[in-house]
Amino acid sequence: MKTIYALLMCICLFACTKTVTEDVIRNTPAELPSASHIYYSYKAEEVIDAGKLGYDPGMFTPDCTYIYGDTLFIANTQSGYLSLDLYSLSAHKKIKEFTRWTYNGNTEQFSGRIQAISVDHGILYVANEGSCIDVFDVRTLKFITRIGNRNWGAGTTQFLHTHAMAIMGNYIIVRMKNRIQVMLQSEVSAEKYQNISFYSRGNSDIGVNNGFASHQMAIDSTGRVFLTDYVQQKIQVIDTALIKKGDNINITTGQTIQLGFSPQGIALYKNLMYISGGDGSIRIYDRNKKEVITAFKSVPGYTISNAQKLLVHNNQLWITDIGAKKIVRIDILPNKIEEYG
Repeated sequence: MKTIYALLMCICLFACTKTVTEDVIRNTPAELPSASHIYYSYKAEEVIDAGKLGYDPGMFTPDCTYIYGDTLFIANTQSGYLSLDLYSLSAHKKIKEFTRWTYNGNTEQFSGRIQAISVDHGILYVANEGSCIDVFDVRTLKFITRIGNRNWGAGTTQFLHTHAMAIMGNYIIVRMKNRIQVMLQSEVSAEKYQNISFYSRGNSDIGVNNGFASHQMAIDSTGRVFLTDYVQQKIQVIDTALIKKGDNINITTGQTIQLGFSPQGIALYKNLMYISGGDGSIRIYDRNKKEVITAFKSVPGYTISNAQKLLVHNNQLWITDIGAKKIVRIDILPNKIEEYG
């Protein structure tokens, strides 16, 4: 009988202890991370080359790109085949090769290599080295007008070449050979064909692009425009609040980012700045830390030959690989690290 009683006491003690332990576990909050960090990895997912666009080898050299809706605009700057190609992102195929249009009964075509593409309020702006910006309806590709007269110079309606372009509000900001020039969208009309005067023209604080090196602009949410300055090995920062009517205006700011390499392409993603260098690699500049945090020429699925123009859209980095004559889509993949204790 004593043995049975002792056994019953042990069972009761075990059950009570188990219940208390379970209650303690149930009522103890899970340990929360003391800090978390986001880092990004990259993977190539799509490559567009001459064959995919229906070209024979030697007929395609890509330059700048731009995404509007489901369409990827691609500049083909191969000599003898200058065109603006339209590529369907969903169908993964070329839908149009745009090379010529009609104006006043005459057939026209691009006068130089396309250097920048932008769309604003249904208007397609295509800037090329031939000192002009051709303007079209983005839906129909009907020609509207031209900014600049295709003759380089310092006149009020002229460009001294057009190497990069960004549109911010009413401003059409252009990097010329040696200065920054601003036109107004509100002045763009068919009636002012080749006769649109500049609104603001900057001073000569950017590097003179005698070598016709590739340049690019990128816009952030605060109204600043970042411009690669290949010659001076820096990123020029343009504050649109400083733009005012006149000549020799100080448009750039003291926020210039000095680099130890010659930048060509630029694209922004959150706090990061992707910059392609003259050596063909891509540096990642952290705008919070104010430093280059890493560089790469290879990601899973692709090795870059010579990166030039860049584009970020929907967590994707599009790279113009001028060395391989390809456009590469690289997915930007966020990863989280959590610290405990």
